[in-house]
Amino acid sequence: MGKLLRFSVFAAALLLLSGCSFARADYNSVTDPSPTLQPTETSTPTETPEPTPEVVTFWANGLKIQDVTDRTSRSCTFDMCVFLKLTALKTCSTISLYGISYSEDDEEIDSFDIDYPKLSKGKSRVVEFGTDATEDFEDYVELDESTCWK
Repeated sequence: MGKLLRFSVFAAALLLLSGCSFARADYNSVTDPSPTLQPTETSTPTETPEPTPEVVTFWANGLKIQDVTDRTSRSCTFDMCVFLKLTALKTCSTISLYGISYSEDDEEIDSFDIDYPKLSKGKSRVVEFGTDATEDFEDYVELDESTCWK
């Protein structure tokens, strides 16, 4: 019986060893309630491109303007005008002045603009700024806005 017992132990061990990998595979697939985890792709965050800054084509404070109408002996070539002393705080490749004409009751009648040539930094120029009346009741003009172009 000793040989039979040894054979039985040997056979049982052999069966156990040969079935162990099957048993383990069966055990994992049948009794493991957790789902098989698949490797997940790690998405790289897409970078939002920064907006390109708007190109500024004018100097915000590139011009000093003084009304010198009362200090000049010049007369208007327009129906209505003012004389302005322009002083460039930055070099202006062109200067645009925007004006409004008003009635004697201070009602806005019309708008207009005039462009002037380059004015280098630190230089000054007196200009006539005005327009011809399109209506009989237009009385005067005023500077509304100015632009010193880069």
